[in-house]
Amino acid sequence: MNMKKFVGIIAIAFLGSILGIIGFSLFVKPEVKYVQQVQESSAHLTSLPDGGLETADFRLAAQLSVDAVVHVTSTKFLEQNHYGNMFEYFFNEPSSKEVIPKSGYGSGVIISPDGYIITNNHVIQGADEIKIKMNDGTMLDAELVGTDPNTDVAIVKVKAENLHYLTFGDSDELQLGDWVLAVGNPLSLNTTVTAGIVSAKARNIQLIGTKYKRNRYGQVTGIERDPNAIESFIQTDAAINPGNSGGALVNLRGELVGINTALASKTGAYSGYSFAIPSIIAKKVMMDIIEFGEVKRAALGVTINSVNPDFAKQEKLDVKSGVYVSDLNAKGGAAFAGLKKGDVILSINGHHVLSSSQLQEQVMKYSPGEIVQITVDRKGSEKIFSVELKDHDSSATMVSSSEFWIWLGADIVSLDDEDLERMDISHGVRVENLKDGVLKRNGVPEGFVITEINKIKINDIQDLRRIIESIKKGGVFIEGILTNGRYDYFTFRK
Repeated sequence: MNMKKFVGIIAIAFLGSILGIIGFSLFVKPEVKYVQQVQESSAHLTSLPDGGLETADFRLAAQLSVDAVVHVTSTKFLEQNHYGNMFEYFFNEPSSKEVIPKSGYGSGVIISPDGYIITNNHVIQGADEIKIKMNDGTMLDAELVGTDPNTDVAIVKVKAENLHYLTFGDSDELQLGDWVLAVGNPLSLNTTVTAGIVSAKARNIQLIGTKYKRNRYGQVTGIERDPNAIESFIQTDAAINPGNSGGALVNLRGELVGINTALASKTGAYSGYSFAIPSIIAKKVMMDIIEFGEVKRAALGVTINSVNPDFAKQEKLDVKSGVYVSDLNAKGGAAFAGLKKGDVILSINGHHVLSSSQLQEQVMKYSPGEIVQITVDRKGSEKIFSVELKDHDSSATMVSSSEFWIWLGADIVSLDDEDLERMDISHGVRVENLKDGVLKRNGVPEGFVITEINKIKINDIQDLRRIIESIKKGGVFIEGILTNGRYDYFTFRK
């Protein structure tokens, strides 16, 4: 390329740029944005600090907790027989025996300076030896003080003094979205702290008191559930794993608000949900075990169902949440105070109850003999009753979940003295509001009075439930009286 061509190209390019600038200024009006420094307003939202949303500080709670959470090792010693030949095996005369230790691991929380420790019942259940490893590595032997399988709480004790311990907080005060810390020994790693928020309260995941029936091949053939199990978990998204059971759930003040117990997972490892026993239940169980050696459990003397919109429509209720009273024990505190079948319990001592689990949790706080204020809805009007709680082991029924009654498919009503006299019988209960369930499917009619089950007299609702649930597998033989006064019987198999 010669010099003349090169200069020509440069000239054309320069001329094109000049023409482009002139055209842009004539036909395009660019947007102009003004930037101005605005003086900061002195007004702030009342729910926020000056700097905006407050950052959660977990350090205090972690510092207060780590030395109060311990590693728990439970060991059961199993005896294994060794046979030298087939004759020894046939006559069960082993030539030697070997003791094999089988160990399990979990966590615990020191709850007093003199060595009381709370953990889960399933962590130490059946153990011949319990050892505690403190956060500083010290190993101590522990003695079992007592257990309560119905809440999955256990208390053990070590011989020590001036221990660092956690104080109980009030789990009733927890709100959805509150920050909490889970402190424990996941996968046997020494004290580990994770954080999360309260995702839900009063969760019943059908865990405590549930047993799986298996055949000789290990296949699950059925499920049994203890009707006395109390389950009202705090659900969080704080990560826990095997080994966290029995560990602490604490609020940001470092107070013990729950005992970590379970996780929801398809793999056995953490996948987003964890569950803790509320401190109001754990504390009551702990205090009773230490003072009395057993749990003094209170009862309202009612049979209940959780209310939801469908149930409210079915029963023509004026409220869409609460706990429906489907029956009362004549000797229970609720009946004596004036509650009636069809009432919907709304609150206990000012604490709203929206489900059977919440009612269980609130009643569990109290002891037999204490008086509570029960607010109910009765056909659209609110009424308040003072109810003296009875001992669960007495004739009054403890509040319980409704799975049994749904399976039965009917309301079972106690007979009063007038009914018994009119029918010339000394005992029995009546079938009412028959729905789809085992009774209807096997021909039991509405109004039928059940007098005996498997030749055992039925005096009240508790007898009926106890006897049927005690029949693990086999026939249920129901005898009684029809509405026309004729004697009849019905059978079914469990």
